[in-house]
Amino acid sequence: MMKNYGKAANKLDPSRFAILSAGQLEDIHRATLALLSNTGVQVDSKKARKLFASAGAKIEKKKAAKIVKIPASLVEECINSAPGYQTYRGRLAKYDYRAEAGSYSFTTFGECTGIIDLKTRAVRQSAKDDCCQSALICDYIDAVKVVERPLNPSDCPVATQPLHNAEAIFSNTAKHSFIGPGNAESLKRMAKMAEACAAGSENFKDRKIFTATVCPLSPLTLGEDCCEIIMEAARLGIGLLIFTMPLAGATSAVTMAGTLVALNAEILSSLVLAQLAARGTPCTYGSAGTIMDLTMVDAALGAPEMAVLSAAAAQLAHCYNLPSLVCGGMSDSKLPDAQTGYEFSYSAMLCAMAAGNFISGMGVLEKGITFDYAKLLMDAEMADYIITAASGIDTSPENLALGTIDEAGPGGEFLTHDHTYNHMRSQSTVEKFDRRKRQDWLEAGGKDLAQKAYEEAAHILAEHKPAPLPGKAAEIMADIIRQYEIELGIGK
Repeated sequence: MMKNYGKAANKLDPSRFAILSAGQLEDIHRATLALLSNTGVQVDSKKARKLFASAGAKIEKKKAAKIVKIPASLVEECINSAPGYQTYRGRLAKYDYRAEAGSYSFTTFGECTGIIDLKTRAVRQSAKDDCCQSALICDYIDAVKVVERPLNPSDCPVATQPLHNAEAIFSNTAKHSFIGPGNAESLKRMAKMAEACAAGSENFKDRKIFTATVCPLSPLTLGEDCCEIIMEAARLGIGLLIFTMPLAGATSAVTMAGTLVALNAEILSSLVLAQLAARGTPCTYGSAGTIMDLTMVDAALGAPEMAVLSAAAAQLAHCYNLPSLVCGGMSDSKLPDAQTGYEFSYSAMLCAMAAGNFISGMGVLEKGITFDYAKLLMDAEMADYIITAASGIDTSPENLALGTIDEAGPGGEFLTHDHTYNHMRSQSTVEKFDRRKRQDWLEAGGKDLAQKAYEEAAHILAEHKPAPLPGKAAEIMADIIRQYEIELGIGK
């Protein structure tokens, strides 16, 4: 029977919005266990298969593939051994973020290969400088507690792009980050870079400043690099974001329930491997499941089904006592227009109400291909709205304000009352959204939201400074990348 796993499991307020009932969560869990034990997952790493086999999983050959069938008891045992809600450490303690039941924040989506140029507004390939600048703006935005690599450094050698991305992010934000290392060799070097930024290996033991992202392949496949990263991260004591991206109707069953079962199986099989490699490896439950729009034969990231799958995934993660990163706020639009506002708002709100710990999608256009600074800052303002709305209403005596209402009396006023002064800062405010009368707006220039957001991005990039790196961390990171590129025969 399904339960909240782990000693520190917390229950969400039952009045919160839920996509799945308790019975439906049980159905998904039981179906997942049946899928893992009967159908199994393809595992492309010999070393990983040995770990599974040593723990009682069955290894079968199906054509050229090796299938691992994982018993239900092993899955549930490993869920229990994974740490529950956790703290994501920043380079400085003030940037630490505790993800727990009912908490949520926002982040970007990794890693876009295109960007709308801030100056020309033309779409182009993203470069390392863009990785630096997007991380810097995320450092500035309060709603972003952990930075998911926003962009790909397309102007760097393919083999070392993850390391260049890590260098850009570590240098421009002191917040924790989610970064895909690409392979286990890159992960080793990324860990050395992070050690330098955390002021040494001893500090890094307690202050892991990044989480390694791994992506199982849909349907039901743990590729060799995915397995190797999982095992290496476990060895190094680095947490994992297990991030799966099934497409209903293409790489998973066309139904939402079928896709959710496969998504859950891909994540839990990865979690089992992590726990077999090293018990207690932190795992974050990550979902980017959506539909293949069969009328266009293309992924639809702004579709309502993506929001539904993300909210359901957040519920499943909670039942397993795991922190979650779910996609909400993605847009299929090509510009920071009305479509982006609608698609961000409904999907991000749904994920927040379902208490996804990290809601991923800020700044993303065109099915996750293109990044835009205006959308990033527009999304940040909307994120503040969502945080206010999803937080509900405080009904403590101070907030019920019966004494204040009695003092003002019928026909009275509250504008000059001390209670108003004491609580006025709890009201929402705006920076880019506009609440002025039309004439005041026109006299101030009459700028639309996107234009104001582009201008704010330019201002942040000119003025905001991240916390400086310690010692010779910048030189150490550059040297690690340079030496690796020499080893690969792509550097000087």
